[in-house]
Amino acid sequence: MASRFQRWRISWLECELREHFAQFGHIRKCTVPFDKETGFHRGMGWIHFSSEEELQNALQHDSHVIDGVKESLFRDRPQRDIS
Repeated sequence: MASRFQRWRISWLECELREHFAQFGHIRKCTVPFDKETGFHRGMGWIHFSSEEELQNALQHDSHVIDGVKESLFRDRPQRDIS
């Protein structure tokens, strides 16, 4: 499951991310965490695609420009089980 999502540094809202990345495939979930104290986003977000192929489509593009800002896209690493 963890291989199907990605994260990057961001400067916009969840709806703009969903709109941009929908061109690469079906988006199951889009998350942009906000800081409870400041109300501002934390500068990162996650997109969960429905398949590995859709993720690869997004990762193969050299650049992602949203609202005039070029952003970096990274494959997220699965979290280790701490039990």
